Amino acid sequence: MATLKQTSLKKQTETIRKTMLEAFDVYQKARKEFAVFEGKMIDDSNFDKINECVANVQDSFADLWNVLQFVSTYAEFAKSTLVGHQELIDNLVKIGAKETDGN
Repeated sequence: MATLKQTSLKKQTETIRKTMLEAFDVYQKARKEFAVFEGKMIDDSNFDKINECVANVQDSFADLWNVLQFVSTYAEFAKSTLVGHQELIDNLVKIGAKETDGN
């Protein structure tokens, strides 16, 4: 049976995942809009549109920054925790532990 903490963390993780993917979609769309101007010289005919595209890229990246920083900071922690837990499970199996229904 899941604990209240597990349920809460699962909901929070799912919310963060959805929000991150939505923000990443916005960033990708902004990058695609800007890509039209890459390699072109800025002049009076495209100055405003280029500035708008650059602002959209910057704003959408700023929205992603905190979650990207969080993920990169805790990526190694997550990997080592998963590996360590799997080693625990493997060691338990080696000494004859059997999986139960949780009771």
